[in-house]
Amino acid sequence: MQTSLARLPAAGPSLALAAVLALGAAGCPPSGASDAGYRTCSVPQDCGMNEACFGTYCIRASCLRTCTPNEGYCDGGRAVRCIIDQEMCPVWAAPVACGAQERCAEGRCVDTGGCEDECSAGTLSCSKDGRTSLGCELGEDACYDLVLAEACGEHQACSAGLCACLGECQDGEAMCGPLGGQINCEGPDDDGCFSWGEEIECPQGLPCEDTVGRCMPDTPPECFDLNECLFLGQKFCTSASQFRTCEVGDDGCLYWSPS
Repeated sequence: MQTSLARLPAAGPSLALAAVLALGAAGCPPSGASDAGYRTCSVPQDCGMNEACFGTYCIRASCLRTCTPNEGYCDGGRAVRCIIDQEMCPVWAAPVACGAQERCAEGRCVDTGGCEDECSAGTLSCSKDGRTSLGCELGEDACYDLVLAEACGEHQACSAGLCACLGECQDGEAMCGPLGGQINCEGPDDDGCFSWGEEIECPQGLPCEDTVGRCMPDTPPECFDLNECLFLGQKFCTSASQFRTCEVGDDGCLYWSPS
């Protein structure tokens, strides 16, 4: 439809010019207009006077910025998007209910194609063999899939979705092995776990005492009633910050070190 300038009211050149500009604004999309009718921008100069570039869109500079254009969230099974209203301000639009074969993901209704969730969003679980921790993420099919979160360490197992130490032993513990030697608790490893080491043969054929789990020292027979402790290196606490250690005395017997 064409409009002749001759039909414009003869109210002076300023009114005629305003009418022409109005027709041009109505008939031509603004520079950088998006498919949604919003004007896109990358720098403030892309927007007009009294406007601001916000989230790659031009908005009115005086707007209250309650959200970023095109961001969204899910309200149950409904999608909520941030739009630019007629006042050129970013606002949350009314929630849109997703269809039977759709689900809300990041503020959009997407077609699931009939797939089923393997897990619930944000949850952690364990693999069947207990060797890995599994997370839950939204897949390309809009359903939640199990994904690897963490591979458990050598002396760890997955429990309640998290890798944790097996707790084989505690620092300082020892036990007698099947060959009559001593097995020490070793660690911590890179995961902070303690585990049983290899069996060590007792020196000079000394026996490993099951009650203490250690190779017994070769003390003289007369030390039987004099020994204050069971084995070299044994410790006991005398306070929160001090301890005494089992040592060999001048007579070959075992005594607690001075406190």
